[in-house]
Amino acid sequence: CTVVAALLHYFLLAALIWMAMEAVNIYTATVKVFDHYVTRNFILKAAAIAWGFPLIIMLCTAGPSSLYEYRKSAYCWLARIPLTYAFLIPAGLILLFNMVVFSIIMYNLMKRENK
Repeated sequence: CTVVAALLHYFLLAALIWMAMEAVNIYTATVKVFDHYVTRNFILKAAAIAWGFPLIIMLCTAGPSSLYEYRKSAYCWLARIPLTYAFLIPAGLILLFNMVVFSIIMYNLMKRENK
């Protein structure tokens, strides 16, 4: 059950970070159209970030789980402290980042439309 909780933790964070990488990709495609283009290098960096950061967070949380309760005993999901600090806060920051990027993109698109 601990392995299932750790895998859920990892893959949900990875999915959210991939969403943030797509926001950066859309930003570069719409706002920086002529100055910058998506290269293979960007994809490799995005993959390293999107698969690496969740792995680091999950390992730092699940690794010392003998010091605290990592998962709920009733079901295979994170306990209160890991859920708050290792999932909800990173997920909230990622979603906030996505909203900021979306606002910047919409502002720039509306500015272009008004010209």
